[in-house]
Amino acid sequence: NLPIQFEDTDLDCSYVEFPSDVIFMESLSFNNDFEKGVGYVPCQVEKKDTTKGGTAVCETHLYKIRPPKTRAEFVMGPLMTSDGSTALSIFGTCISSDGLFYACAFNCNSVLVYDLKNNVFDDDEENGSQDSSKNHHHRPRPQRCVREYLNLPAPNDICLD
Repeated sequence: NLPIQFEDTDLDCSYVEFPSDVIFMESLSFNNDFEKGVGYVPCQVEKKDTTKGGTAVCETHLYKIRPPKTRAEFVMGPLMTSDGSTALSIFGTCISSDGLFYACAFNCNSVLVYDLKNNVFDDDEENGSQDSSKNHHHRPRPQRCVREYLNLPAPNDICLD
């Protein structure tokens, strides 16, 4: 018996490459009323912290995918809580039709909300344009949440009506 083999075209799907420092991703969300055919994926990435002797720290960065493109596009990150913490484990996410990105911060016991349409980055110098088509290594674009719903024990999934 030969193993069954499929090509991407057989399954009407495609492979999307993410940066090599991505170590965890749990969720993909989209809302065609906000941006047709585009998905948003929060990814935990491992970075070396030069201020702590090169130890590894985890941050969450947000990428977008838009088939048939085969490379994820960096949007923003690290994502931060309202107090500036970047130690996030994001699980379920969803996007409203007006571009609000809701993210379950499992380890913070909260749901964080980011504005995809009107984002204002913590470091204004990083707000310039960048060509993500050449590669998906990027300069940080720290993003503080615009709203945080606290005291939600280990949220894992979210949806909007």
